[in-house]
Amino acid sequence: MTTTELYEAFRREVFGVVAFPCSTLGTEIFLHSSKKVQTLEDFQGLRLRTSGAWAEIASRLGASTVVMAGSDIYTALDRGVIDAAEWGSPELNKPTGFQNVAQYVILPGIHQSGGILECEVNVEAWDGLSEAQQSQLRLAGKLSVFESWLDSSFADLKAFKELEEGPNEIVQLDQSFIDAIYDETRAWEDEKAGENEWFARVLESQRTFKQNMTTWQDYRLPIGEMGR
Repeated sequence: MTTTELYEAFRREVFGVVAFPCSTLGTEIFLHSSKKVQTLEDFQGLRLRTSGAWAEIASRLGASTVVMAGSDIYTALDRGVIDAAEWGSPELNKPTGFQNVAQYVILPGIHQSGGILECEVNVEAWDGLSEAQQSQLRLAGKLSVFESWLDSSFADLKAFKELEEGPNEIVQLDQSFIDAIYDETRAWEDEKAGENEWFARVLESQRTFKQNMTTWQDYRLPIGEMGR
C-alpha cells in the first residue's frame, strides 16, 4: 500500500471518516512586536499574548505568556501591557492596526504556515455514494483548494507588501530559533500523547496527514522562509 492508502485506511478504521484536502489556511505572521525578536534569547522574557497549546510551548521556551481576548490586544500593545501578539495572516492582521502600535513584524509563522485543511465524511455515508459521486466530491475538494489558494495568497501578499512599505521593520527569525520551536513543540506533543490515548490517536492522524501533504507548498505562496 502507498502512504496515501495507508493514511486513508487509518482514517477509516480509527476515526470512521473519509478525509480529503478541501481548503488552505492563510500564511501566518509569527508576531507583531514592540521588541525585535530574532533569536531564542530575544524571545525569552517577552510578554506575549497567546493561547492554547502554543501558550504552554512558548512558556517552555522562556516567554511570559498572557491570555486575553482578541479585542483587547490593540490597547494592550499600545499601553505596553504586552510586548507582542501572535495573530493570523497579513490579510487578517492589517485592518486590526497592530502594525501601528508594534514596530516589528516577525516572520515566518510557525504553527499556521499555510497548511491544507481536510473535509471529512462519515464512512457509512461515503460508502453509500456511487463511485461517480465520490469522484465528484474529491474533485470539488481539489477545486476548493485551488480557489482558496488563489484568493488567500493574493490577499496575503498584497497586505504584506503594504506592511513592508509602511513604518514597520520586517524581521526574519534565525533558523536556530525555528528549530528550537519545532523541537519543543514535538516534545510537548509526545508528552501529551503519553498521557492521553485519544490525543495520541489524533496526533498520529495529524502527523500522517501533514506527511501526506508535503506538496502543500505547491498550493501556497508562503510569507517568509519555512523551517522544516
